[in-house]
Amino acid sequence: DSETNVPKLKEKKGIQHFISKEEITNSIEKLIERFQYNIIGMSYLDEGIPNKQTIKKLFKKYGKKVTVKEKQHKYALSHNAKNELLFIAK
Repeated sequence: DSETNVPKLKEKKGIQHFISKEEITNSIEKLIERFQYNIIGMSYLDEGIPNKQTIKKLFKKYGKKVTVKEKQHKYALSHNAKNELLFIAK
């Protein structure tokens, strides 16, 4: 947006590609490709599909140096803590 100078996703119907197990890896790759010349920060649950290693490979495919920070996080509606990943790709 104009205030933060950060590119935003405009296509709301595209969110369906992040729900389908068959399409999610391809959708994440398309996002990385689209923003490959930017620093990318992505928060992700470590139980998600694709897994941590696959996402790191996708970033590296586009020449990104990836740092992954991990932290236990308890969500408001969950009784158990989950491991949250923060990918920082430069």
